[in-house]
Amino acid sequence: GSAYNVTVVRSSAEGSAKIIRVSDGKVLDIVDASAQGSAQAQKAAAQGALKDLSAKFAPRLVSALTRADQAQ
Repeated sequence: GSAYNVTVVRSSAEGSAKIIRVSDGKVLDIVDASAQGSAQAQKAAAQGALKDLSAKFAPRLVSALTRADQAQ
């Protein structure tokens, strides 16, 4: 799309992780996150989406790992 006669490119990123206990293969938690980025170039939009995704994903993953560790 465009805004103020400037081309704007959108990109999206999604991530998913399963926390699996190695000793018995039990899935302890599943963490999902998604984000969108926008910029004037595709590469910059994708980088923005990935940066936002990691900002959302990392705390959720740490929280899930903490809960899994406390459950043992």
